[in-house]
Amino acid sequence: MATNNNFDVNVILFKEEDNYIAHCLDFDIVAQGHDFESAKESFKKVFLCQIGIDMLNNRPPFTGWDKAPKEIWDLYYQHKDNWKWTREPLYIPDLPIRATVYSMAA
Repeated sequence: MATNNNFDVNVILFKEEDNYIAHCLDFDIVAQGHDFESAKESFKKVFLCQIGIDMLNNRPPFTGWDKAPKEIWDLYYQHKDNWKWTREPLYIPDLPIRATVYSMAA
């Protein structure tokens, strides 16, 4: 979650039909790709773009965003003990923001 301009977000990665999905638990942000790595990279871009949009509109990042819906939390709880967590810092040049993505995948 966010503290001042520091963000630690939890993202789950899963396959759905022919797509790989990256879904943030803390904010209902979703991205997809042709494999896990591209889904994660797409998520990072969407996440950073949303921060930029909010800052351009003079509001704190993610103001008013809801958490992921119940079915995504259910998926998380169903697999959290079996999936591997990874931690990746997000570097945002020229912005006073630090972010870390904790992702979990099968």
